[in-house]
Amino acid sequence: MTATTGVTTTGANGAPLATSLRPGRPMRLAITAARGDCWLEVHAGSATGKLLYEGILDEGKTLAVSGRKLWIRFGAGENVDLTLDGKTEQVPAGAANVLVTTNGVQPAQP
Repeated sequence: MTATTGVTTTGANGAPLATSLRPGRPMRLAITAARGDCWLEVHAGSATGKLLYEGILDEGKTLAVSGRKLWIRFGAGENVDLTLDGKTEQVPAGAANVLVTTNGVQPAQP
């Protein structure tokens, strides 16, 4: 559940100056082993963040994860399809590390 934080500040004339702030919503990511098996390591936030998944995703299977930022290591990136909030994203071929945010997929350090 996403909470809404309200911030209201009044100016000299008593009129509100600020509006409600809404924290970013978690993204939804689907990783599908479409062309073969793929070993995966998925962490929240960074390579040292909480481990969410580690193992082999068998061909034809899909792993669904959500969060605000995910760090993922692929053993065979060419075998998987990524869908981020309903949009297809590119995955580097071979062994690769990526950072996934609401802005998309970017190369990441190990």
